[in-house]
Amino acid sequence: MLRPGLLADVEIQVERIPNALHLPAQAVFQKNGKPTVFVQQKNGKFEPRTVQLLKQSESLMVLSSGVEPGQVVSLADPNVKNSDKKKDEKKSNAVGSLPGGK
Repeated sequence: MLRPGLLADVEIQVERIPNALHLPAQAVFQKNGKPTVFVQQKNGKFEPRTVQLLKQSESLMVLSSGVEPGQVVSLADPNVKNSDKKKDEKKSNAVGSLPGGK
């Protein structure tokens, strides 16, 4: 029984998708207007792969095709060089890149 001053963790399940393959939203990039992930190959290099999105939320993407369970995907674009990252960091303000809210 909850009383004033007590907290509860609640999970609201809106939809259940059986056998869904989901990735963090930061693993899906837009390349040429198409959702793309970078999948690690046996040689250790990452290969771009166009994926089909089934559903998406603020933090997760549910895929319908393009990646198989167990494959390793990159959370950063491996084609961006470190010097390009440093230039982008200098241009952006760290606070400006965080999600806002009240």
